[in-house]
Amino acid sequence: MRLQAYTEYAIRILQYLHVHRIGLQSGVRIAEETGVSYQAFMMIAVQLRRAGLLISVRGPGGGFQLGRPAEEISFYDVFLCIEKELCISRNLNGEEPASDPDYKVHEFLRDWQDKMVEEMSGKTIAELAS
Repeated sequence: MRLQAYTEYAIRILQYLHVHRIGLQSGVRIAEETGVSYQAFMMIAVQLRRAGLLISVRGPGGGFQLGRPAEEISFYDVFLCIEKELCISRNLNGEEPASDPDYKVHEFLRDWQDKMVEEMSGKTIAELAS
């Protein structure tokens, strides 16, 4: 499993906005300061805005800010926003195998996935930015 670059960029963007949380920040400045291309920033911003993790204000004096406090945004929130789901095996779609001889493998993978979700859910943007 590998995170998309956009997931890492989204974390950088949200960390930046947490650290620079006074007023609105311009998209150009955020892109420059985080090392994300402006085009990539705008594509990520759309997804973050839809998930309620980012607020954007258009027009002169507009810009971006966090949609909620960084202490309330988990790594998992960002992960789901960009990656859409966490499923480490095609067999972990929510259904238990009926008479699968490899059930112990499925059980192990499900437990592993659950631990990953728990770990990602327990880490906030604020913690990652400190």
